[in-house]
Amino acid sequence: MSEVFSCELLDEIKFNINEPIQVQDIVKSLEALEKIVKQSTKTFSKLGKSDVHDVKLYIKAIEKGSLREKIIIKLIFKTEENLDKFLENTHDWVAKQCKEHPVRSSLVGLVIGGMIAYGFYSLGTNSANSINISGNYNTVITNGAQQLNIPIEEFKKAIEENKSNKKSLSKNAVEFAQPAKTPSGDVSIEFGSDIDSSKNIIIPSKVISDIPKKVEPEQPIEKDTRMDNVTLHIRALDRDDYSGWSGYIEGVFTKRIPIEIPHTIALNEISSQEAIKANVTIFYTQKGNTINQKRIVIREINPKLKQ
Repeated sequence: MSEVFSCELLDEIKFNINEPIQVQDIVKSLEALEKIVKQSTKTFSKLGKSDVHDVKLYIKAIEKGSLREKIIIKLIFKTEENLDKFLENTHDWVAKQCKEHPVRSSLVGLVIGGMIAYGFYSLGTNSANSINISGNYNTVITNGAQQLNIPIEEFKKAIEENKSNKKSLSKNAVEFAQPAKTPSGDVSIEFGSDIDSSKNIIIPSKVISDIPKKVEPEQPIEKDTRMDNVTLHIRALDRDDYSGWSGYIEGVFTKRIPIEIPHTIALNEISSQEAIKANVTIFYTQKGNTINQKRIVIREINPKLKQ
């Protein structure tokens, strides 16, 4: 087994609630937090200017009252050189003793709190009020940069290293924050300890109010395009009904999709033919370079014959 090089950083997360919380809600929140921590590898690497191979989450303690979670973040490196480079570049934020035992570091709260704020910011149509969410994200980025004594844009770029996975980050951030949505009202979440609470990263209750209970997958927007004088192949039909027809367009796609026929067209004009010439509108959705044809609407049949 190859040698593991790591350092362990300690910090706290506090949900400012004053009522009991179900165990299953805590478990779901912690599972989401673990996923966020896993996603933080690129951010820690960017800030430390060294390759962090993996990041793991451990729970040191959970205290009642306000729900306080004492967490340990374990940064794992492939080589001792990478570890030493990270510690050299973060010596103002991380004590070198983290190689031997967990040490308290505000870097944990700044990174994880920043990523969660970015996850909320990336919700898009899933967020109820982007002003509160975007305002808090800007505040978190500004405060984080000031505490680390680096340019705001540098800290922002490090947090947004997860841009390619921001949908999953948004989902995990919302699931993590659910214990803050209580029956008696939404509460804030703090990242950091009471040793110097003025430096804590805070997600205010008004932001919690604006995030959903669940991130719903965004529905693709249906688009349409008109095509004239195409060869429409009919592969299923109902001579007595305008529904139940399907087919495809020659030279465009071969997948069988529903055909919609206007009542201005007599069914007997097309029911005896395997293919017809027609002016059509194709409705489809697109994700990246993948086009998913949904239905064909006939506008006119045998267009050339009618000219």
